[in-house]
Amino acid sequence: MALTSDCIPHSNTQGIYVSLPELLLLKSQTKFSYPLINLMANQQQPGQMNTHRRGRGLMFEELRHYQPGDDIRLLDWKTTKRTGQPHIRVFTEEREKPTYIVLDQRSSLFFGSQRQMKSVLAAELFALVAWQTLKAGDRVGAFLCSESTGLYKPQRSERNLLSVLKKVEQLNHALSATNSVNGDSLNDAVNKLGRLACGAEDIWIISDLEGLSGLRSDYLNPLLQKNNLRMLMVTDPLEESMPACHRWSFSQAGQFIELNTHSRELRNKYAEQFLSAKQRIQSLILAPNTSFLELTTALTLREQVFTGMTPSERRFRS
Repeated sequence: MALTSDCIPHSNTQGIYVSLPELLLLKSQTKFSYPLINLMANQQQPGQMNTHRRGRGLMFEELRHYQPGDDIRLLDWKTTKRTGQPHIRVFTEEREKPTYIVLDQRSSLFFGSQRQMKSVLAAELFALVAWQTLKAGDRVGAFLCSESTGLYKPQRSERNLLSVLKKVEQLNHALSATNSVNGDSLNDAVNKLGRLACGAEDIWIISDLEGLSGLRSDYLNPLLQKNNLRMLMVTDPLEESMPACHRWSFSQAGQFIELNTHSRELRNKYAEQFLSAKQRIQSLILAPNTSFLELTTALTLREQVFTGMTPSERRFRS
């Protein structure tokens, strides 16, 4: 959607499209992204999850008396000799878990009245979460949603992530004001993911208000029941409230709409619709294993996420 208004000053072209070098640069900045790190904080251990299956695993759990049927290879001879009774070493087996990241790059995200397009902020968030996941030792899988859905199977490979980020850049640059077909690829991705995820995976969904509020409950519920779900919503200040300006002109798919926002009733109704949609999203994620974070195009990713940086570091890395 393109927007022109007497109230918005003209700006340069920065923030309209994302670049691959920008996405690659985020690899070196993951340690500063504390809000996202906090969303991942309930993991048992970076890159691992514990199972209740007993065996010769990686993490020692306890010593206990030998019981009929136990594997004699697990006997702890020092403890057995010291106590005079056979003891075995019990381990909690660890297994890797994949992380899936769903990125929305549909036409509704090609909008921004401030520092950047929502599509740019969403792409940067995707890259940051992906780099953090690899750093934690997990495999990264991706669903890229545009006019269709692209699936990238989970891998622990920077080379694979590089190919995914190249595709993100390609989809981002394919967005334009004249191509406004939003489609339902986000719901398609969530539906496929609900059938694919085995349980206990970390799943990230990065979209905007329109995308998240439009998620089907019957697709989302399977993910809520057995996975750790994180929703990152990118918004623009103009979506939340409309300034008291005399004229707004919107263009979409060759059609033009003009609104007179001097009407307080119109502005209040507009703000209520945003709040209602946001509350619907929050009502969908009441489960204890879900998280929600809202980010705005009014600030750069670094200003919102890299809270651990000093001012000089933030200026250097911006």
